[in-house]
Amino acid sequence: MSGSCPLCPEDGSRMERGLRLIALSCKTETKIVGMPGWYCSRCDEGIHTPEDMKVSDKALAEMKTRVDNLLEPSEIRRIRLQLGLTQRDAGHRIGGGVNAFQKYESGEVLPSKGLSNLLRILERHPDELEKINEPDIYEYRDNIDAISFVNADFPASMTVKFTHGRQDWGQEIHLIGSSVWFSGSRVDPSVIVA
Repeated sequence: MSGSCPLCPEDGSRMERGLRLIALSCKTETKIVGMPGWYCSRCDEGIHTPEDMKVSDKALAEMKTRVDNLLEPSEIRRIRLQLGLTQRDAGHRIGGGVNAFQKYESGEVLPSKGLSNLLRILERHPDELEKINEPDIYEYRDNIDAISFVNADFPASMTVKFTHGRQDWGQEIHLIGSSVWFSGSRVDPSVIVA
């Protein structure tokens, strides 16, 4: 707040930095948390910074996890490690994308009920992981970009076109047997990482 105290939007008096107890509710659960913020001593109006809001966001996420019976971040990490998967592999095989499990395990994103249930099943029956497609990840890297192919069980010949959203990049990879061609130009197959 640039070094000065904000003014109350209700009565114009100076607000002071402090901590107030507030009740947060999620379905059937209520929790009292100490909420940092700028508070008016006259009318109890409060202003909260994005950093302040992390306190209530965390408390609400914890309540939602309990109420909806979702896995907690530490449980997700434990199950993933038990399955022998990296965060990236788990994102490819189980779903959510390459950064999904980093976000689940840090608590940045709550897992869905479906993901929580799937991980509980895989925890009890790890052999079922084999029924989920094993990713074959191929990457082409140049000094600008990286392109990944997931679940790329390549046929003898195929063409892959690249798009971003609905926009065609105008780039193609032509795969013919063990030869790899990029935009009609030969690409060194050693840059393809399996």
